[in-house]
Amino acid sequence: MRITELFSSKQGEGLWTGVQSTFVRVAGCHLYCKYCDTKYAFSETDGRELCVEEIVEKAIMFGNRHVVLTGGEPMLHAELVPLTHQLNRRGFAITIETSGTLELPVRCDLLSVSPKLSN
Repeated sequence: MRITELFSSKQGEGLWTGVQSTFVRVAGCHLYCKYCDTKYAFSETDGRELCVEEIVEKAIMFGNRHVVLTGGEPMLHAELVPLTHQLNRRGFAITIETSGTLELPVRCDLLSVSPKLSN
């Protein structure tokens, strides 16, 4: 999958506010909302290609027990399914931030949905 950013920081919102987390920002979004705060993640060709195992290894290296999968739109990527399954098997708590317009059989502890309408 194409990853725009992979970094460690404290979660700034929601149930996990204040928790040191590993953020995996995927490249690509199909909505292009004008109010988006991560327009730099719109293009599916930006970022670098990382396989699931590389992403899991980097999450382990950061040492955080919480991983936030965000974007762009994570649900655009079929690799999200094996990624969430591997993170789950390794004992990570997983949040997926999504527009709610796509569905994949992922494993997560929190599905943070920000619904988007056609207007």
